[in-house]
Formats: sequence, C-alpha cells, structure tokens
Amino acid sequence: MVKRALFAPPICAAILLAVISATSELTATPQGIAVALLVASFVAAIVPKRSDVRVHASMALAIMATTATGQTKSNPIYAVGCAIFALVVIASLRVRHATPFARVTAPAGLRRRAGSIALLAGVAIGVAGLFVRLLPPAGAWVEAQVQRYADGVRRDAVGFAPKVRIGALHGMLQSDAVVMHVDGEAPPLLRGVVLDRYDMRIWSSTLDESRAVEAAAAPVERTTTRIVTARSGRYERAMNVRWFLPADACDVRTESGRIAVDALGVGHPDPVNEVDEIRFRTGGDCTARLRTPIPPREMDLSMALKIRRDLEPIAIAWTRGETTDRGKIDALERRLAAFRYSLDDRREGHLDPVVEFLTVTREGTCELFSSALALLARALGIPARVAVGYQVDTTGGRNPITGLTVVRDRNAHQWVEVWLDGAWQTRNPTPVAERFAKSPRAIDHLVEAAAWLKERLVVAGERVGLARFGVGLAIVAAVLLVVRRFTQARRARREAGTAFAASRPLPAFEALSRALALAGWARAGSEPLERFAGRVRAAEAAWAVEVADALLRYADLRYGGIGEEPAVAERLDDLARRVTR
Repeated sequence: MVKRALFAPPICAAILLAVISATSELTATPQGIAVALLVASFVAAIVPKRSDVRVHASMALAIMATTATGQTKSNPIYAVGCAIFALVVIASLRVRHATPFARVTAPAGLRRRAGSIALLAGVAIGVAGLFVRLLPPAGAWVEAQVQRYADGVRRDAVGFAPKVRIGALHGMLQSDAVVMHVDGEAPPLLRGVVLDRYDMRIWSSTLDESRAVEAAAAPVERTTTRIVTARSGRYERAMNVRWFLPADACDVRTESGRIAVDALGVGHPDPVNEVDEIRFRTGGDCTARLRTPIPPREMDLSMALKIRRDLEPIAIAWTRGETTDRGKIDALERRLAAFRYSLDDRREGHLDPVVEFLTVTREGTCELFSSALALLARALGIPARVAVGYQVDTTGGRNPITGLTVVRDRNAHQWVEVWLDGAWQTRNPTPVAERFAKSPRAIDHLVEAAAWLKERLVVAGERVGLARFGVGLAIVAAVLLVVRRFTQARRARREAGTAFAASRPLPAFEALSRALALAGWARAGSEPLERFAGRVRAAEAAWAVEVADALLRYADLRYGGIGEEPAVAERLDDLARRVTR
C-alpha cells in the first residue's frame, strides 16, 4: 500500500498537465519543464534504494511539475486540479506514516483524524487559489528574465520586426547567443526582413501582410541545406515568425509541407508554431521556386527631401563617368569600401545618421553601410531597399564536433537589394573587416554542441506530442519497475542462504551438539562456533578433525551464506551418529 501511494502524486500531476494542455494555451517552455519534472518524479519513485528518499524526491518533483503546469491564463480547472493534487499528496504522506486502522478504535481518534484532513484540505484549496492568481504573471516575469540573461540580448533589441531603427542590431552584434544551425551547404546571406521605406533613422515595410501559401514538400534528396533554428533565436511574436532563407532558395521542404511567402519573397512558417526546421536548395537546377518578389514601386525610390538634397551631390560625385546603373552601383561600393567598420555608436544627434556617416564619422556598422548604399542609389534614380537577416560564417563558423555551421546573434547583418537588369540583386557594401573577426575557442565548440543536443531534445519532445509522451512515460515506468523487481528478486535469492541466520539452528547441528556434550565436549552458550571448533580439534578422538571442519563449514553457511545447506546438514548428521557410537 505504501509503495503504491508513492506513484499517486506524479500520476495526479500528469493527469493535471494533460487536462490543462487540452483546455488552455500552455506554451512550449513551461510544458517542456513540466514534462521533464514528471519524468524525474516517476524515476525518483522507483530508482532510489531508501524509501524516504523516494517519497520526498518524487513528491517534490511532482509539486514542481504542477507549478509549471500553472503557467497559463487564469483557469478554474487548474484551481480544482491543484486542490485535488494537494489532497493526494497529503493522503500519500498519511498512508506512509499512518498506524493500522484497527488500532484507531476510539471515536475521538477518528474525529481528530477527520478534523486534520479537513483543515489540510482547506489550506490546500487556499494555496491552489493563490497559485492560480499569482503563478501566471510570476512565471511570465521569470521566463522573460531567463530569456534575457540566457540569450544575452533583450527581445525588444532584435532588428527583425517590420520596422527597424538604425542601431537596433547593435546589441545583437555583441552577443554570442546561438540562433540557428546550418547543415549542408551554408548560404552566405539568410534574409528574414525586407524594408522599403526610410524615414529619419527608421526603415520599415509599406506592404500589407498578405501572404501566399505555397507547397513546401520537395524530396529530401533534392535539398542541399537544412536549417534548424535554436530556441534562443525565436524572438518574434507569432505573426512575425519567419524563416531565414537565401534570396535564391528553391525546392523547399518543411514539416507541414507548406510555407507562406509575402510580397517581398520572405518565407513564414505555416502554421506559425511549426517545428523550427526547414530544408531547401540553392543555386541552379531548381524544380520549384518560391514566389518572386514584386518589381520596384515608387516607394523604392523615395526619401525625405532634406536627405535627398544632402545625398544627391555625393552620389553624383562618386559616380562621375559611369553611364550604366550597374557601373554606378559598383562605383558607390568602391567608395564605401574606404570607410571603416566600427561598433562605436556615437553620433552628434543633429544630423540624420546616414548623412552623418557619409559626411562626418565615415565609420559605422552594417546598418549604416547598407542604408548609405540604398539611399545613394535612390538619389541616382536606381530602385533599392535593405534586407535584414544573418551573414553566415561559411569558413570559421563550423563546429568540428557537430559538423554544423553555427549562426549567432553577432552574425546579424543588413545589406542591400538593388534593381539591376530587370531583377533584384544583392549587394553587400560592408567591409570584409567586419566579418567574423572573433574566432571560437575549443570550449565554445563544446558549449555549443551541448546546447545543440538540448535543442534536439526539445524539438524531439515537440514532435512526439503530449499523448504519445504519456504512453512513452508509462512504458519507461513499467521498464523501471520490472528492472527493480528483477534486482530485488536477485538480491533475495543471493541472501537466501543467510535467511536462516536469525532463525532456529539446523536440527543436524543440534544433534551433533548433544552428541559432543555427552562425549565431554559441551559448547558454552556464548562461545563462537570458530572457537568451539578449535577446542574440538584438540581432542584425541578419531573424529575430532572431521567434526571441527564440519563445524566451520556450518559457521560459513549460517553466517556467511557460503555452501549448500543439504550437504552441510548431511555431514553433521553423519558425524553426530559417529560421535555417539
């Protein structure tokens, strides 16, 4: 009964998690934590040898799992479930420490027990109500703080929203948080946002949110690249979640077999909560291309009149002698190559940052280099816009342990898409000096490999789902129980030889002892068998040595479990008859 009571709290917590997951929105993080704690609770109820350790560890883990289950909006079902769970925990503890019911015969004892249970039930219901009221906001705050310090960058510092202020990438460019892993051919640029409007320090998108859902079920053998996004890279809200893909991605494959593509050719998961893994092909020999971005619009040439007056003379001077759009863009890039890359964010404040970059500081991050090229191109009448995403370290970013190319926050990048020869073409004006100046150490590779393993376990849990996980948990618990029963049976068989140590001595030994006493060799009550055997060996009788050896064999069997009981008993019987004769 006591052993069965151990499993009541984790079973109750598992039922509560299943009910809450089915009736309310429980996000992946608390759900994963709750599932992990439940597994640990079942293991703790089975594996430890000491019963008190099993009781306290299993119940504590089940309580923590129930707490993680409460990280959702106010839900009366959770309140009732917490009250029931608290009663189950109390009952389990009472079962462990209770005296047999037959001993509690006095009515006063029954009344005291009923009163205690009622009081504890009231306390449990009150605590459950506090959990429902306080846990969701507390859990949200804790999760936000963990995300902030674990990832090394605030969510609101991420520059992948439809509106990006120059300088938004600054915090990311100094962070080593892993955002994705690339398996196979690593494209140099992965675009996630395309912005077409510039208005005093801010780039934004003027297109609506309409997206075309396309098939993404290309055969695996057609794909050349697989990208897995780490949880630390999922910063956006549901509507802003996006795939980071190269501009020429084709033959795409996702878990759902679908992908939503907006008017600028940026891919989005469909559904938005899809497992973060996508495959695609780059280069030629494509069989299915994504939606082609729309051609230039008036917005791809616009800028504020004041900025145009400042930039147009610079653009004309830098491209003097060039007659084609391609030649002009090449000339602008050559002039920007003389500028210096710097993470120093200092500005005078009274000038537009792009104008200040071109006329005063002549140094800055990729945001200023790309914004300068895009606006200078517009000043010359060439449609241009900026793209934001990641620049992959295709040489030094590979982890030798996992064989994957690692993309981190500091690989965040901004570049330009220019309309040349009837198509949007990528230009990356930021100097090469920016790229991957920091080389990872061996310890960095080890830490990143461990993080990759953790991510794979999380994704595997999402793929399995709660129902199938419950079945798997039951199987694991059953296997652990079978293993425990087997080890207990082996231990019982191993100790069977010594089981009679505390019981009555063998009848054959008692017969031999009586025969020896009649022969003048009585054993003292507290005399050890080994010492008695030594005294008998000193006797001058013909049987002395054999009797002494038999006594020692009996001592080994009785106190050490060594030998076979039938053989020892038969030898003692024979010697008892011989001594009597």
